[in-house]
Amino acid sequence: MGGSLLVNNASPFYSRLRSRLERDHEELLFSEDAQVLLKCSSDLELRVQKSNDSALAIVDHLVHDPRVASVYHPSIVHRELYDRFKRGEQAGYGALLSVVFRDPAHSQRFFDRLDL
Repeated sequence: MGGSLLVNNASPFYSRLRSRLERDHEELLFSEDAQVLLKCSSDLELRVQKSNDSALAIVDHLVHDPRVASVYHPSIVHRELYDRFKRGEQAGYGALLSVVFRDPAHSQRFFDRLDL
């Protein structure tokens, strides 16, 4: 597993967080792992955009399906709030969504046939 942390240098907490991170951080990432992470992240922006676009298409399909009771996705639930805090016009709403079916049997069939 790998990850990263960015600290905004304009934040009022920057100095405190930075000094704590410098004091407590232990480098455990092997150089070969770092190379793989770097290679795999080279097209991250494109993959995120594709995920956003796919989620929007799925949401659009599900909201028009009579078997679906509710769909929860930032593009249709509290969109104004998300729009206010998005990072630019090109930013998406993410790929995470929830769906509630009217009939539990439809839910089971949906997830049984889901090919991920």
